[in-house]
Amino acid sequence: TFGGVVVDPTTRKVTVAGTDVSVSAKEFDLLYLLAGSPGHVFSREAILGQVWGFGFEGTARTVDNFIRTLRQKVEPVPAHPRHIVTVRHVGYRLDPGV
Repeated sequence: TFGGVVVDPTTRKVTVAGTDVSVSAKEFDLLYLLAGSPGHVFSREAILGQVWGFGFEGTARTVDNFIRTLRQKVEPVPAHPRHIVTVRHVGYRLDPGV
């Protein structure tokens, strides 16, 4: 749970301010990964390996695109994310305390 967002691994549901938000399986897996280790910085390569699997032949841009979509769904102001934070030249982290 962070900033009014609840990520429920049992039901694989995401709610924002009590409202269900539709997310794909990969979006859920990505959000669950970040929410499971708040403050931890995940490189794009680590995210690809843990969410898509090490045999996936996509690029780091795949992660960027999924992050952008998740921000549209869970951030109050997606253009200025408070929770799913970019760590320049490294990757992403979840900041639950803002």
